[in-house]
Amino acid sequence: MAQYKYTGIAWQGGKVSGTVEAFSENEAMLRIHDTCEVVLSLKRSLFKRGASTWDSVEEAEKKSFLDIQIGGYHLDLKMFAVMCNQFAVILRSGMPVARTVQMVGETLPDRGIQRWLKQVLRDVESGMPLADSMANRGASFLPTTFVETIRAGEASGNLDLSFENLSKQFEKQYKMNAQIRSALTYPALLLFVGVAVMTVIMVYVVPMFTQIFEAAGAEMPFLTQVVINISTFFQHYWFMIPVAGIGGFLGYKFFDSFPHMHLLLERLRLQIPVIGKISLLGGVCQFASTMATLIASGLTIVDATEITANVISNGYISGKVADIVPLLQRGSTLGDALRQQNVFPMMLNEMVAMGESSGELESTMSYLGTYYDAELDIATAAAVKKLGPAILITVGGLSMLMVGGVYLGMFGMYGAMGQALTA
Repeated sequence: MAQYKYTGIAWQGGKVSGTVEAFSENEAMLRIHDTCEVVLSLKRSLFKRGASTWDSVEEAEKKSFLDIQIGGYHLDLKMFAVMCNQFAVILRSGMPVARTVQMVGETLPDRGIQRWLKQVLRDVESGMPLADSMANRGASFLPTTFVETIRAGEASGNLDLSFENLSKQFEKQYKMNAQIRSALTYPALLLFVGVAVMTVIMVYVVPMFTQIFEAAGAEMPFLTQVVINISTFFQHYWFMIPVAGIGGFLGYKFFDSFPHMHLLLERLRLQIPVIGKISLLGGVCQFASTMATLIASGLTIVDATEITANVISNGYISGKVADIVPLLQRGSTLGDALRQQNVFPMMLNEMVAMGESSGELESTMSYLGTYYDAELDIATAAAVKKLGPAILITVGGLSMLMVGGVYLGMFGMYGAMGQALTA
């Protein structure tokens, strides 16, 4: 809520001045007319309520050095889930949109969201739709699903339901990411320790044995020579490893920038063992969950499918879903269109067709989203569970290779020394 300073002419005559609190300039004018016949001037002033971190709209434009976030604001899934839930609860109580934006901004501790909502509040007070304002002010970090779901909720009058669905979706994504990070902690630590140990052995330990072998003049076994060559490479050409990694990454990005190569790489990613299954399940989960959210918000199947195609992360699956839109526009059912594209599991195609025929497409999509989300969790957990032993076996195998090479060299040297003594 902002504070307005005004001057005017009272109903009884005479010039008066004062302040009034309101959510918009129009509301302030209405309140002032209770005491003033003519308003001569009206100006918004700074207003802070208690110790709240929610400042006036003008002050939102003033960013101190400590408030600047390098690279812009990045979407915080957990905070956005909380924000959407608060919007849903407050809107369901009948609160106006502008007041809701104000109340949510006051309660959230995230300064980036506060600055964003302050700008949104100004737009909403001036008459701009909430979805348009959020999209314009948050174009750098808001996903397409968020904006279109809010837009559909405004158009259908179910804005609180749209925020509720978004809250569940963001919460689900946050939990999934947290589980993956937690599961990858041990394999990452194991890989780091293994690389560090092998680096020390190659750079410091093997060169010491190399000098001894060369001084003895013994013929080194093939495995020992391989280990020595690898150690020499680490000592003199170590910089080639990061160069090769950066070069490979840049090369991948270069080829990935071409549309046809991007689709080819995305399709090949679906064929990779383990990773391909996770990518496919992720695309299926995104399709079903997003469609359920958009249909529940009041969008048509054609519009919901078109938006969902832009949300799916895998480019190949996204293209296949986009190809469904013309089929739907020509009168095809969603189930038949999915069967023609043949990219999703058969169970999803058949259940979507059944949901359409029974008029329960929204609940069917919601069920499929929950089902495939659980399947994705299981597949991801299984893959991560296998990752630790795979790294351990790889590191152990390389360690055995190095130790074996050193020991074979030592045995060869001792054999040569024994022959020299007996000669």
